[in-house]
Amino acid sequence: MKEKSFILDREIAKKAIEIVEPSILAAMESGIVKRKALSICILNPQGEGIILLQHSINIGEAKEWKHPFDKIAMSKATTAQGKRKNTSYVRDLEPQMLVQGNTIYSGGAYFQGIAVGVSGVEEYFDEMIAKWIVHTIRALCLERFIKVKEAIEEKGEYSIPFPYNEEERKKYIE
Repeated sequence: MKEKSFILDREIAKKAIEIVEPSILAAMESGIVKRKALSICILNPQGEGIILLQHSINIGEAKEWKHPFDKIAMSKATTAQGKRKNTSYVRDLEPQMLVQGNTIYSGGAYFQGIAVGVSGVEEYFDEMIAKWIVHTIRALCLERFIKVKEAIEEKGEYSIPFPYNEEERKKYIE
């Protein structure tokens, strides 16, 4: 079994989406983006291609997708994670690095170990939204890390406890 991040979990991923979702909905409602449905895929930073969270945002009758946006979002996220770069960078500047299963679209963001893929609207807006989520996750991870660091120091310790179970981890993050 792959290791899980002590800091980044589904709770932070969900909170990041909650923070950016009003902006996504505003773009959909105003017609800035062409569709009213998209899929978001956030990967576990400790394991290649392991989904931390997959989420869809739909307005009104837009529940039927023209394309498999969930699979495309996953491909964007795994490509970004595998190349450790935004997918627009790989597609535009390093197309020779693309391998079987990599996406041909932009819309995958990568920053400091965090990979997010978004699919459903124009690919440049997909990537914009993915970057919003990546940077929101990063900020929430920093906020949590400060709390964890203080809890560890209070116990006279100096490192993330190992091994740990989920119940023990919660004591540090709450």
